[in-house]
Formats: sequence, C-alpha cells, structure tokens
Amino acid sequence: MRHPGAAPNQPQPEHPPHPRQRRSTPRGRPPASRAFLDAGTATGVTLRNMVDGEERTITARAVVVAADALRTPQLLHASGIRPPALGRYLNDQPQIVHAARLPDGVVTAHGAVPDRARDEDGAIVPQSGVSWVPYTDAHPFQGQVMQLDASPLPLADDTTVEPGAVVGLGWFCAKDITAEDRVEFDDTTADAYGLPAMRVHYRYTERDLSTIEQPKEAIAEAATAVGIPLGDSPVLLPAGSSLHYQGTTRMGPADDGTSVCDSHSRVWNTRGLWVAGNNVIPTATACNPTLTSVALAVRGAGPLLDHLHSAAGHDAPIRRAAVGTA
Repeated sequence: MRHPGAAPNQPQPEHPPHPRQRRSTPRGRPPASRAFLDAGTATGVTLRNMVDGEERTITARAVVVAADALRTPQLLHASGIRPPALGRYLNDQPQIVHAARLPDGVVTAHGAVPDRARDEDGAIVPQSGVSWVPYTDAHPFQGQVMQLDASPLPLADDTTVEPGAVVGLGWFCAKDITAEDRVEFDDTTADAYGLPAMRVHYRYTERDLSTIEQPKEAIAEAATAVGIPLGDSPVLLPAGSSLHYQGTTRMGPADDGTSVCDSHSRVWNTRGLWVAGNNVIPTATACNPTLTSVALAVRGAGPLLDHLHSAAGHDAPIRRAAVGTA
C-alpha cells in the first residue's frame, strides 16, 4: 500500500507487523484436498502444498467446509460424501443493466450548491453511494442505482461527461430453482488443485425468461426518469454474472434427497461436518446474499459449539443466546 502523500516511485517506509502477526508464520493458502471420516464422523482434513505436492493431515473435532458454492460441493464429492442433492439446485440472480446520463442542468445545478461535497473542480462526487430499489410482490426484483465516474458504454467522440454524471442501473431477479441446474464432477479428470474437474449445467427456464421481461421494462423506465438513457435498451448479462452462486449444498427440513444439510448446516448422515456460505441458502434471492449466509452461519454455530463442547468431554451444552429453533 502506498504511503499517503508519497510521490510516485518513491521508496515506501516499512511498517512493523502488528504484534499478533509476529506470533504466526505465513504458510500460504494450501487448499484442502479432502475431509476424512472415521465411522461416519468427520475427524479432519488433508491439505496439499501446491508448490511441492506434499500433503499433510490436520485432525479436528469438527470440520466446517466453506469454500464457495462451487468448491464446497467439489470438496465433499472428493471426500466421498455425495448426498443426492450435492452440487444441484445451483442458482444465481439474472442481472439486467442499463445506464443514463444526468441532464446538463442537473450537473450544473449540483456544482452551484454551496458546501455540497464535491471534487476540487466542482464536479459531482463519484463516490456518492448506491440507492436501492427494494424487492416487492408487485415488483419481484431488486435494483441498484449508482453514480459512476465514467460511462460503461462508448459515447460520441465529442461528448464530455463529468465524473459522477453517468448513472448505472442494475436489476436483479430471483431464479427459478431446479435440480437440473448443477455442478457435475468428473472423477477421471483433475483440475489445477488435483480435485475432480467441474462442469456446470445451467439454463434459464421459460419461467425465468418470462420473469426477466418485467424488470427490463422497469429498468428502462428508471433510466428515463433519471436522465438520458445510454444505449438502445437494457442488457441481460450472461448467466452467472451476478457472482452470487447459491444452493449447491442447500439446507432442508428433512433428509429427503433435496438437501445436503439440515437447518443448522449439519451435513446429513455425517457427524461433525458442517457447511457454510451462499451454497447453503435453499431458496432463490434477488439481492446480495452475504447477510443471509452470515445469519445461517450464526444459526449453525450454536450446534457446532455444542458438538465441540461434547467432543471435549463436557456433558452440559454451552449456555448461549438463542439464534433460532430446530
């Protein structure tokens, strides 16, 4: 990180490590190649050094796999843990984007407002934030309206745009969830990490394509309301563009073949093994799933603490604030 106020190419001062950092030795990020079981109980993981290929085993009273919605099911598959729903019900959020340019009058008026936070040249501040359009039953999608410091689309050569005068719009839809949308693993081909290679099967259903038309109309109306639309029409980005992959180790109320874990993120029929992350979310969403994943992780942490407490030889469960019901 460049020191504040330092000139380009000037040697940067060395900062001593934080005291806590001095007590640890960086070892890179060796990926786990598999979790291992003993009589149906997870008892540790095997890590592989990607430089020399050396593997080492770490034992544990519990294992939590939180490696994203693609690699979490991959690791379980490689470990021989293969419930029927593993890798299935993959979903993200169909994403539609558009952009508009604020009218010149709005930009000029903004620069004339006294004490308004702005750049030195009086332009609109690009980092003015994001406005949200909430998901509702009448409008089953969520939107973001963002001021940008440059146009995402090519403009005429003689067009000059002040930073912050371009507004980006992004509308996110809830995906129609099906078991056919899935990550498939090939036991005969390895990826760069030595794990079974992935193949993604994913498509928009007829219901998805019908649902997408409504937010296309809504985002076009919003762009017109904001200013001068850029481009001919809103654009549906390629599937997966939201990067909000979900559902591949989804939770469920019963071990009926449609879920990988219970409502506290415990993998079915494998004691001591939890999963976490967006892959646990069982339903479609139309917004950033981080808070949902965190909430589900907190819910699963209670039984995990009880398991660790019991595995350490303690009889009574840990007293804690309730975070959910079974």
